[in-house]
Formats: sequence, structure tokens, C-alpha cells
Amino acid sequence: RLAASDEDKAGRDLVSRWMREAGLTVVTDYIGNLFGIWTPEGCAETEPVMTGSHIDTVINAGQFDGCYGVLAALEVVETLKASGFVPARPIAVVAFTNEEGVRYAPDMLGSLVYAGGYPLEQALATVGTDGAVLGKELKRIGYAGTVAPGFLKPCAFVEAHIEQGPILETEGITIGAVFIHIVPQLNPNPKEDINKTVSSVCNCLRIRVTINEGMEAPPKFPNSSRL
Repeated sequence: RLAASDEDKAGRDLVSRWMREAGLTVVTDYIGNLFGIWTPEGCAETEPVMTGSHIDTVINAGQFDGCYGVLAALEVVETLKASGFVPARPIAVVAFTNEEGVRYAPDMLGSLVYAGGYPLEQALATVGTDGAVLGKELKRIGYAGTVAPGFLKPCAFVEAHIEQGPILETEGITIGAVFIHIVPQLNPNPKEDINKTVSSVCNCLRIRVTINEGMEAPPKFPNSSRL
């Protein structure tokens, strides 16, 4: 599924439909990055948490790769909504354009433009391996966008990503292990303000307890069949 191809359009159409079904506002920027945005009441001016990856694919990359990051992000949003949870800030699910870089160079082009690391006009003028111009192809498939890249400034970005083939799985080696290292911010001179040091340590302990409780009762994902 090469970037801005007919196959990419089909994938984008499907992801867009799932985003709308989840109650998200679907937006595409000028480089073709696709967003599904959940903006709870009262926090429209708050910086969002952004999460996702890409849906363009490359041969032998592993069946999940970037697609997992997009669908897992959408799954999390749907699960939070189903549980009645209301976040304190917006959550934006994103599928970036041409992250694999098979048809157009450089790779990670959509996220690079979004972050301001590559000029938009230069990216849109990129000629692919088949001679097709990226900007024209985005228009052809209906994903030329309506907003400038960078229109959302996230407070944080989270990407779930599997960057390998099936070797570890077939050999029975554990994959997906997550290690979290939490370090309290200690006051270099605690005698001056012991309250700050105690507060920092207590917050770390609260995070640890929350993680443990979550692991004891993992959430049920309503649409995990997509993965």
C-alpha cells in the first residue's frame, strides 16, 4: 500500500470511516496526514495528546508495523469512550503520509513536514519512483487536505509500533515487554522545602499503584478484531 496510491486511498477511506463511527472529527492537512480528533466539552483550547503512526506499507515489514499504531490508538479512544471516561484534554489519532518512503523520498515525510522539518511545497512537488507527483496524487485520491501541517500542537505524542517481522513470535520469544522507569524529582536541598520532595515521591507512588491496578484488570477492547 504505497503512499497516495489507489490502495492507500482505500485504506484511508476505511480508517476515516472508523474514526467517524467512533465520533471523532476527521481532518486532513495539506500533506495528507489524516487525523481523528476527540475534543471533550470545555477543553478545545487545551493542547491535545496525539497518538498514531502510518498506514502505508512496505514488503516484509511485518503485518502490524505502522498500522498497529493507528488502529491501537483508535481502539484506545473507543475503549475510553465506552467506559465513560472523559479526558482533560483532546486526543488526536493520526495516520501520517508516506512514512515508509517507498514511493516518495524522504521517508517519514508526512511527520517531517508536520513538525516543520521539511518545506510543504517541496514535499508536494516530490516526484515518486513511478514519476507521479505527490501533491497531484493526493488531490487525485481526495486527500489534499484543508488545513496547514502543524495545526495541532500536541503536549505529547505516543506511538505504539512493531518494527520487525515474525521472527521473535515464531521462536517463542516474549515481545511487547514494556519497562517503565519512574524517578521522583528531588529537591537538591530538601531542608529548604521538604514538601516538594515528599510530593514528588508520593506522585511517583501513585503512578506505580495506578499501573499495577491497571495490569490486574486490563481493559476489554471492543473492536480488537481490526488488528
